[in-house]
Amino acid sequence: MKDYKRRPIQLSEHAIAIIKIYSRTDYLEDCFESDMSKYQAMKKKDYEEAAKQFIHQLEGSWNGIFMEKLIKEIKKELKKYYRKKNEK
Repeated sequence: MKDYKRRPIQLSEHAIAIIKIYSRTDYLEDCFESDMSKYQAMKKKDYEEAAKQFIHQLEGSWNGIFMEKLIKEIKKELKKYYRKKNEK
């Protein structure tokens, strides 16, 4: 994983997001789910729900320009992901 400089994510003129990603090995005192074992074997519908949850939790904070740019970046990352996957 590339070591990016972490900065707040500007969602709109009035909102920013700072994302913290927890892994199974993290100390999860401040995470809602301390037992993440149920997330290890996610199914397609689980990923769909996770994507919806991501957007719903940002509801009311983002604007159209942010979402358009997010879609553009996601498409670029997916191209790279599938290119690497197909090389294997």
